[in-house]
Amino acid sequence: MQSSTFQKASQTLYKHFISKARSLPPTIKGTPRQLGSIDQAPKPQALFGSSNPVRSNPVRSYSVFKEGFNLVYSDVPDLPQRLFTTDTCTKQNNTTGFDKTKIESIINLPRNKFQPESLFTALESLPSPYGGTLKEELNSSVGVWEGYTLQEHTSMVLHQFERYFSDDAIPNSSSRAMLRLVLAVHDIGKPQAVRLNNKNLQHVHTTETIEALGKFFPWKQEDLKIAKALVDGDPIGKLFQSRITFSQAENEIKEMAEKAGLPASEFLKLLCILYQSDASSYTADAGGKPSLEKIFAKDNSSSEKGFLHSEDGMRIKFGGRYEKVYQTLESRIKELEKI
Repeated sequence: MQSSTFQKASQTLYKHFISKARSLPPTIKGTPRQLGSIDQAPKPQALFGSSNPVRSNPVRSYSVFKEGFNLVYSDVPDLPQRLFTTDTCTKQNNTTGFDKTKIESIINLPRNKFQPESLFTALESLPSPYGGTLKEELNSSVGVWEGYTLQEHTSMVLHQFERYFSDDAIPNSSSRAMLRLVLAVHDIGKPQAVRLNNKNLQHVHTTETIEALGKFFPWKQEDLKIAKALVDGDPIGKLFQSRITFSQAENEIKEMAEKAGLPASEFLKLLCILYQSDASSYTADAGGKPSLEKIFAKDNSSSEKGFLHSEDGMRIKFGGRYEKVYQTLESRIKELEKI
């Protein structure tokens, strides 16, 4: 078992090299740029998995490079191990002939026929950047006290999305099909963050994994940009928890919207769909253990005893102070666009 010191070192090295890699422009193919090397250091196995025998052996030194758009890790000069590269994923897992139309047909099913489990089955054979396939990631823990695996949690998220969000609630910049796939992978990097004992890395791992797997999804480039932006932070959740101010939430949403190429107010609608589908899955209403019920307004008049919709019917109504906080955020984002 890894020591806490080893885990901390792995996390620090990972964040350091990711930060350096993102600050550099793409390099010309065949001329990798070395970002750094550590001599006499233990290999951070938690970052790279142990399915490859080469990766599981301790080494005396290693280097991290920027090659093209990819972060490259190498402990053996003639056997580089790439992170977050779809080409490497394809070769290692024999997915060259992967048929993305299967995923496309599933996510385009009508609401009364769509089943999350069918989508998971279609996704599970895809390669994981951490070794193995997405099946291993889907069966891994997401590190919550409720004890859910990633697939259990994501299944409830998708069921909540189908239940509470009509087609009219989805902005024109997106679609039900696209959001189904975004929600299916919205936490795909969390198991790796849990393995590293640092959930703060979950958004980094998720965006990088989606980037790596984008070629297998029936998305246009605009869809990929929106998907990556949506999973790149949690400003609504942090605002509700009083971890950030309204100004900080505005700035974060504005930056995320710019990455997505959307107006901030439209991006906020998409972000709210993701947040509410996600957060409401941690309730008895979703078939899980009671946890975040206080965030949402209960509909006691309905026989289903679910959550209330907002007055315009476009989202779930938040409960108590959370509704006022969200309405204030929404108003401030709209005012921000007028400037």
